[in-house]
Amino acid sequence: MRSFTTRIPLATAAIVFLFSVVHAQTQNPVKNVRPGSSVSGRVTLKGKGALGVVVALRKPDANSPFDVIPRAITDQDGNYRITGVKAGEYMVMASAPSFVSSSSDGLNRRIVITEDENVENINFTLVKGGVVTGKITDADTRPVIQTQVRLYRMPDQPATVQTGPGQNAPMIYPAGSQTTDDRGVYRFFGLSAGKYTVAVGRDNQGFNGLSRSAYKEVFYPDVTDRLKATIIEVSEGSETKDIDIAIGRPIETFNVSGRVVDGERGEGLPNVRLSVQQILTDRGTFFNAMSTTNSRGEFRAENLVPGKYLVYPYQDPNSELRPEKATFEVIDADVTGITIRMVKGASVSGTVVLDTDDRKAYARLSKLNVQVFVQNLAGDGNPSGSSARGTIAPDGSFRVGGLGPGSAFIQLLPTSGMDEMKGFGISQITRDGVPLAPRALEIKDGDQITGVKISVVYGSATLRGLVNIENGTLSQGQHIFLRIVRGGDQQYANIRPPSVDSRGRFIAEGLPPGSYELWVNVTGVRRPTVKQTVVLQDGITTDVTINFDMSEKTTP
Repeated sequence: MRSFTTRIPLATAAIVFLFSVVHAQTQNPVKNVRPGSSVSGRVTLKGKGALGVVVALRKPDANSPFDVIPRAITDQDGNYRITGVKAGEYMVMASAPSFVSSSSDGLNRRIVITEDENVENINFTLVKGGVVTGKITDADTRPVIQTQVRLYRMPDQPATVQTGPGQNAPMIYPAGSQTTDDRGVYRFFGLSAGKYTVAVGRDNQGFNGLSRSAYKEVFYPDVTDRLKATIIEVSEGSETKDIDIAIGRPIETFNVSGRVVDGERGEGLPNVRLSVQQILTDRGTFFNAMSTTNSRGEFRAENLVPGKYLVYPYQDPNSELRPEKATFEVIDADVTGITIRMVKGASVSGTVVLDTDDRKAYARLSKLNVQVFVQNLAGDGNPSGSSARGTIAPDGSFRVGGLGPGSAFIQLLPTSGMDEMKGFGISQITRDGVPLAPRALEIKDGDQITGVKISVVYGSATLRGLVNIENGTLSQGQHIFLRIVRGGDQQYANIRPPSVDSRGRFIAEGLPPGSYELWVNVTGVRRPTVKQTVVLQDGITTDVTINFDMSEKTTP
């Protein structure tokens, strides 16, 4: 799974692109809207209606920016109404550049809509966002052009994170990035009130933005230790100017080159994608150096700062080869002659068995992959985890090769979007008829493991419901969490927990038929999990209400 911090910049870019599409679409209003459900509410600014704000609906799992986006524009009183909405789960998002929400929920709300339902009072209260701006210069006071400046937010409650053996630093969260213009000027706007820091230069993940030159990471005003960074206080509508950073002189960088070869034949392997990871203390960290081998298997990575590195090739599906560990160290010169040998790895093979005769289900199953994740705890400098995947043949057979030694975990993954997983779930994994628990195989170097059977259930049941809060209300920042466990068995419970909206509504589609347990918790409430059993049938929508009593005694 990707980390939270790496995911934030990508989500921000997606929202910006989404609303650029929305604004373009609003030039041609839709006529003759089909009947269906509706979503309405009001957007206000300083107690008055905000005119011209675009409010749009987006499916949480939407992957294409070309999907039709239901939307509306607020009138002079700030009211909006989106009609012709199909039942399902949505994100309601308000587009208001330079403005932020007055609540912690931000400018989006998650809602679940049923057939012919009119969802009202999905409201947004806007306040003017803050601004932080400044200039980046080098050691000769010249502007540093087209380099990315990073904004970090301090948590409301002080917290620390371990940065090395016996070393801690204050916790900070990425809050966005901006690229300097031709004057070296950057500008962050639409910021929520809070405490921030600003940094520029190559961080611990090797990220250096668009600049070809590598600079050491510097925090405002001119410090390399984030413990000494000056905190910037941002309030509603504030503008903090002259947050200037003198970044100094570029770090001397070097290049690395070598070949990726077949370990048996010694021939160069073309079109192999590689990543270069810098080894920091006892952990490997992704570095922003990527390369692809040419027709002779040669690769080259540039702009590496002094340090120790690991080169790791990405494996294609159905590959039988795995890379041997290749490390090198950059000291004060380019590194050449690196050889990465691809050797035949261990493999896992068997069949995927579907518990239905539905031809459409079999056609959809062929779009999934079997992934084997191998956890290596040898502590030999290799990545702590690696994986390989293989396709599923029309007869249900699969083979995943190129595996290293360690504890292997087997799962199904989609080729593209998570919608491909809808309806599928693993009920059991066996080897030669013996159940594997907990889905783990111990693999030795070169093992060719056969006889693995992945039993998959399939269904089209829908679970729709309401979590009813009794004897109390949710305070700001509290959320309802719902987990769905099939047949009381957690071992293969790979059902994604559905989101519960602010009204307590939820929906889960594409579930296999059978008995399920629903587990409900509320953040900040220390009491036993509320559990309820429900039986689902194929093709049928089952409605359920779960009562959560806020007044019951809490657990010690």
